[in-house]
Amino acid sequence: MPPPSGGGFYSELRSKSRECRSVQLSFNFFRQVRYNFHMARTILIRLNLDIKEKPIAAALRFDSAIEELKKISRPKNKVVILSHRGRPNGPEKALSLKPFAPLLTKGLGRKVAFLDNADLTKARTIISAAPAGSVFLLENLRFLKGETENDPRLGRALASLGSEFISDDFATSHRADASLAAITAFAPSRPGWLLK
Repeated sequence: MPPPSGGGFYSELRSKSRECRSVQLSFNFFRQVRYNFHMARTILIRLNLDIKEKPIAAALRFDSAIEELKKISRPKNKVVILSHRGRPNGPEKALSLKPFAPLLTKGLGRKVAFLDNADLTKARTIISAAPAGSVFLLENLRFLKGETENDPRLGRALASLGSEFISDDFATSHRADASLAAITAFAPSRPGWLLK
């Protein structure tokens, strides 16, 4: 028997999918680590910066990103922002996240350094050498081969940039992308506030 027609059925299905992903992320996180707010950590957070409105800083999605960053930015923590823009086929200058770094810096009140993702090993070295309290913005994840294919090798490489992962990109939480799904197999993971 075919599923009911209309948006209600599919809306409920998407909601259940997000709930399952949220529960799984929470389980993985608490299974792998004892959450300690006093220890130094490098937090990877998946946010949604796929913003088309102008000015960008006035968009609700941008405000939400700033609020989530304020919740996890601490003097002892390093934070690495993971996000995407558009649907590029490889690197496209027009879809770079680089222009977001100064906007995030102003909104957060803390320097946000932009990191190219062409060489994730180099990015990991820069993050590791940075002082506590540093905040980084990684280039558009969809520039990376394997992101939309949920490549576990990319998931492992992204996970290596930090010590834990927070998924707080509500709009794409249903997708099986490397930065949303595969990464959780290699890092203690939990849902962010927008997914709870």
